[in-house]
Formats: sequence, C-alpha cells, structure tokens
Amino acid sequence: MPRIFYPYIFLCLITFLGCVSQKPEFKQTAFTFTYNDSVFVISGNSDPEGLREGSNDLVQRSNGNVIMWFRDDNQDGTLTIRFVGNQSLEEANTIYRHGIRLAQESGSYREKSYARRFQITIGNFHYEILSFGIESAESYNVFIIHDRTSGKSIRLRDLNRNGLLDEPDIDSETLHRYQADYQTILRKGIERSRILYDGEAYL
Repeated sequence: MPRIFYPYIFLCLITFLGCVSQKPEFKQTAFTFTYNDSVFVISGNSDPEGLREGSNDLVQRSNGNVIMWFRDDNQDGTLTIRFVGNQSLEEANTIYRHGIRLAQESGSYREKSYARRFQITIGNFHYEILSFGIESAESYNVFIIHDRTSGKSIRLRDLNRNGLLDEPDIDSETLHRYQADYQTILRKGIERSRILYDGEAYL
C-alpha cells in the first residue's frame, strides 16, 4: 500500500481546559494516539488570525519525562526538527503520519487553508512550492519533491526566495540536481501565472 502524505494540516482542539481573560496568541491543540503499543501526542500551535506560521510537535513521554520530541515547524505534514530522541527523521515521520491518518479517521483534524502554494505533477514526481512568512522579514520558500513511486518526500528551503536552494548539508552534485528541478518548477509556475517574480524574489 503506498504511503499517504497529508500536507498542511493542524489538529483540531478536542477539549478546552480552563479559560483566559485575554485572547490567546496561539490556539493549542492535542491528539493522542498509539503506535506499536506506545502512546504519542501530536500537539499544535496555530495563530487564530492566520498571520503567523504555526507548528506541530510529536511527543512521547515515559514516567512524566519527554523521551521523544520532534517538530513540524510550519504544519506542512513533515517533521524537520529533532529536540529529543534517537530516532531518525524518517522514523519519526512514519509515526507522525500514522497519527495524522488516525486523526483524519476520527474527524480530529482539519486542513490548513493555504493560498501561497503552487503544485504540479510531472511523471512519477509531484512538486510543490510554498511561500512562508511573507508578512515578516524572515520570509522563505519551501520546495517539496514527492516521489509517487516510493512515497518518499524531500523538503528544501530557499531562504531568500531568490531562486537558490540553501541546503549546506546536501552534497553539491545532489543539490545541483534539485536546483535544476526547482528552476524548472519556478518557470512553470510563472508561465501559468501562479508564481510571481519581482526581479529579486519568487512568490
């Protein structure tokens, strides 16, 4: 069975605990699930006004102590940051996406509305370009390549939205190949009037 990829989600709040007198800066959500007889929690922080990017955390505790903690830093369905734990990002994402599937089946999540997105499928590959943080000084693009045959995805960042991928941990030959793909998809987005280029940045 092919792996199912769920982009751009954040979990619905199941139960509100307590109340506050002022409007919260972020809405917090939580979903608890079991994977291989272990209990995990996906917790989310989302800006109710939609002006800032939110994040999801995958957390596992034992006797009150956090033994695993990974973060999806923009709620696009992929964990990218490891805080605690020896698991690889691939292993953590397997658990994360299992939790997302269970949340979907139980009606405990909703998709995040996202307008700054261009996607196209070419052959066995599905490509997406997302623009984040446009209202802030720290704006960037994310280029996603999803292999529909293997079910694997890779995320790459263009930190200045200038059309150049910024991934120092990837060897130059591989990055050059991804860069060529990125330029191709940017061009197709411009041709279809879905991507804008102002002479300095792509949106």
